[in-house]
Amino acid sequence: MYKRIATVSMLVTAALLASTPPSAAQEAVPGNPAYQEMGGDVPALKDCVENEGRNAGSCIGRVSGYCTAEPSQDEPLETLKFCWAREQLAWDHLLNAEYAERVAEAKEQDAAPDNESERESFASLRDAQRAWIGFRDAELRRFWMKRAPYSAKWRDADSEKLKAQLTATRYIDLHQTD
Repeated sequence: MYKRIATVSMLVTAALLASTPPSAAQEAVPGNPAYQEMGGDVPALKDCVENEGRNAGSCIGRVSGYCTAEPSQDEPLETLKFCWAREQLAWDHLLNAEYAERVAEAKEQDAAPDNESERESFASLRDAQRAWIGFRDAELRRFWMKRAPYSAKWRDADSEKLKAQLTATRYIDLHQTD
């Protein structure tokens, strides 16, 4: 299983370092042999969010759905945990990239000469992101404690799913906010 997680990390890193032409990103779907090779999770999710617009929440679970359908020799719960962790990595990359874009925009807005009265765009964005991180961590702790009596394997898999869902929702919210 650790080999699979290392492979996913390498794929996500490759997607970050390589520039993917738009035509390849549009082909980032299961069944396309280049899907895994080009680190297809990130461009596929980004493309999905763009295409779905106000229904972008329907993109959550897409990677884990494809992943769990792939043949695996791991236990089903380990596969489920791995697949949600893989999806979370992709959403986390998208969120970090979106946040960096928003930071640059906010700093540019704060520095504009005609914007003397409202120079707190960056500070408010940073505060909102810090508050979201606090919420995410508290929600994961609450979830973990609520599931304490259950099997650790189920709890781990469900925690990865929640982490992916929270990260995806934050990315979508930040991405769709003007």
